[in-house]
Amino acid sequence: MKKTALSNHLSKLIITELILKPDHNKYRLTSDGELFIRALEAAFKKSDIKEKRRTDDLQRKQFSDSFVEYFFG
Repeated sequence: MKKTALSNHLSKLIITELILKPDHNKYRLTSDGELFIRALEAAFKKSDIKEKRRTDDLQRKQFSDSFVEYFFG
């Protein structure tokens, strides 16, 4: 991420009061910011995307294990 993009994102987080900037190059999560992060985490835990990723990872591992077993087992 370019420095200007990062600066823009940080500015938006400060404006929405999700983070504070107490000192130069120092940032701190506000209590609202923490609640927002926890809500995102809870939503992701229940998401279809996470379940699909877990299923895909399991299928890749099973395929890899069967490949190794077939050729080297």
